[in-house]
Amino acid sequence: MIPDDNKARCSGICRKMPVAALIFFLAVLPASGGNHGTARDFPRFTFGIEGNCTVTFGTYYHYNFISADGYRINARGYDGSAACNGQLLANAGCNLNRNLNLSVYFGFGGIRRKETALPLSLRLTAYFGKDPTAGRCFAFADGGAAIGTDRKAKLSPAGKLGAGYRVSLTRSTKLDFLIACQMIYSHPDVSESIDGMASGVPPERIRRNNILINGITFGIGLNF
Repeated sequence: MIPDDNKARCSGICRKMPVAALIFFLAVLPASGGNHGTARDFPRFTFGIEGNCTVTFGTYYHYNFISADGYRINARGYDGSAACNGQLLANAGCNLNRNLNLSVYFGFGGIRRKETALPLSLRLTAYFGKDPTAGRCFAFADGGAAIGTDRKAKLSPAGKLGAGYRVSLTRSTKLDFLIACQMIYSHPDVSESIDGMASGVPPERIRRNNILINGITFGIGLNF
C-alpha cells in the first residue's frame, strides 16, 4: 500500500509534468521556429576563445588574525592602486535562439599581483537585433568561481556584467569586442612582519582574510 501523503505527492508531480513540458516547448519553439523548413541562420552549438586585459582599480580588504606575539591584529580598508592582469578563456555553449546564448567558460588568468587562478563560469549573452548574420550589440552576465593555482586550490566566487559589439564574419564565425565590470571575492594568504621579515600566518591563527577585488575587463573574442 502507498501512504496517502506519498500518493498526494505523486499526484502533485504528475499534475506539474504537463506544465513543465509546456514551458520547455515554449522555450524551444523560438529557437526552431521561423525557418519554415530552411536552414537556420545561426549554428546551434558554439565554441571559441577570448582574451582579456583586466585593470583592477580598487580592493576592499579585512584581515583579522593572532600575531606571533599573541595579540590580535585587525586591519581593514581600501587599496586604490591599479594593477593589470591578463586572462585567456575557452568556451563552449549553445545558441538557445537568435538572441540568446548560454556558454561555459574556462581558462587561466591573474586575479591580482602574484596571484593566478583558473576561472570557471557560466555566461548568458543576449544579442540585440533580429539578424544573426549582421553586426550587432550584446550584453552578458557571467557567474562562477576562480580556482586558485596554489597548493590549497581555494575557490573565489567571481562575476561579470558587461556589453560589447559582435562583428559577423560568416554565418558561424564572429568577432567580439567587449567591456565588463568584474568582481572577485577571495581569501588570500596573510603575512606578518617578524624581525623585519615577512612571514606567513598559519591558518589556525587567522580569523578573517577577506578581499573584494573590483576591476574593468577589456576583451576580444573569436567564436564559431
